[in-house]
Amino acid sequence: MTIRIMFAVLLLSILGCSDFIHPVKSTPEPTEYSFNYWLLQRQYLYEEELSNLPEEGDSVQILYKTLKDPYTIYIPPSKSEAAVISSTTSMIEGDVGMRYETNNNLDHPISISRVYPQGPAGKARIPRHGRIIEANDIELTGENAKATYDSIINYSKKVNLLIAYQGDTTLYKLEKETVYAPTVFVDTLYEDKDKGCPGIVFVSIEAFKIVTADQDSGTYGELKSYLDSTTSDKRVRVLDLRNNPGGHISQCIDMADLFAKEGTLSSRRWRSI
Repeated sequence: MTIRIMFAVLLLSILGCSDFIHPVKSTPEPTEYSFNYWLLQRQYLYEEELSNLPEEGDSVQILYKTLKDPYTIYIPPSKSEAAVISSTTSMIEGDVGMRYETNNNLDHPISISRVYPQGPAGKARIPRHGRIIEANDIELTGENAKATYDSIINYSKKVNLLIAYQGDTTLYKLEKETVYAPTVFVDTLYEDKDKGCPGIVFVSIEAFKIVTADQDSGTYGELKSYLDSTTSDKRVRVLDLRNNPGGHISQCIDMADLFAKEGTLSSRRWRSI
C-alpha cells in the first residue's frame, strides 16, 4: 500500500510540471551548412576572417572557399574514407606499379618513368625508361596510345606488355595487385664518369605518408633506409620537395630530425571555444 501511495504522489508531481504538460519543442537538426558554420566559428584559427562568413547558405564548399587558409578544406562524408586512405597511405588498388611519360613524336609514345620495386612490374624486373610497344597484343601507337593503355590496365586483371629497351624487346606477363607506391625517389644528375664528375644526387620526397612501400615506417622509413645505405656517399645531395602536397606532421618531424641537431622542429597553435 505504501508503495502505491508513493507512486501516486510521484505521478501527480510529474503531471504538475508545466514542461510535461507543455513539452519543450525539440531543437531542429542542423543542416550541413549550419553545422559547418558553427564549427568554424569555434575552431578556425584565424578569428579575423570569421566575420566574412555568411551565416546562411546552401553550399558548404563556398563557405570554405571564403577562408584564406588553403589547408582548411571540406570533404563530404561520402568521400571522407577515400580521403583518409589517400592522405595516410600510398596504396593503389589494382595496378602493375609503374609511372609513364608520353612523347607523341615517337612511333610508340609511352615510356616508363618509374618502376615500383615491390609491385608486379618491379618483381618482373621491367626496366625503367623502356618503351611499351604492345599491351595485351594491342599495339600502342599514335595520340590515343595512352588512353588505350589506361583502358587495358583498368579493365584487365592480367596484362601482357611487350617492352623495348636498349635494342631488345621482351614480353612481360603481369597480374595486377594492390601496390604501395614509394614516396621517396633517388636520381643522379650531371654524372660524367669519363670526366670524373660524380654528379648530384636528387632525393625526391613526394609526400609524407604513414604507410607506403615501407609499410612499417612510411615515408620516414624510406628516407632513413636510403640514408643508412649510403653513409659513405660523399656526393652533393639535394632534397627535392617540389609538388609535395604535405601529409602527416609526425612523418615531417621524424624526417627533419634526421638532419637537424638542435632547435625547434615544430610548434603548434589551436583555437577552441
